[in-house]
Amino acid sequence: MKFVTKTITERIGEWSPIDETFDYIDSGVYPNNPETRKEKWDKFLCCAKAPEKWLINEYYLLKPRRIVHIGMYDGWPYWKPSPSFSIEGTFGEEVHSWYEIAQVTEIGKEGRESGK
Repeated sequence: MKFVTKTITERIGEWSPIDETFDYIDSGVYPNNPETRKEKWDKFLCCAKAPEKWLINEYYLLKPRRIVHIGMYDGWPYWKPSPSFSIEGTFGEEVHSWYEIAQVTEIGKEGRESGK
């Protein structure tokens, strides 16, 4: 007789839809320039409409990554709903705040000038 053991991790209640009334200008986060914040917020909302269509790149990443989740995240380290996205990382899913977006690229157009 052969025994099989499985571990299943299920996260419940950490992701919710984006609150489009979130005050991104007065959110108290980097960058301090309101125009840059608006640009990043617009990228975030663009990705949220069709996450399967976009790749996100951050400042430290060498290549864009696929979006796993996008919305309001209330898990660690925020503990209150905050606009966030998660991407495929080296060791699994990585959660990042909306203002960490450096570039978004349409899937299938990597390497071309398609970033927003």
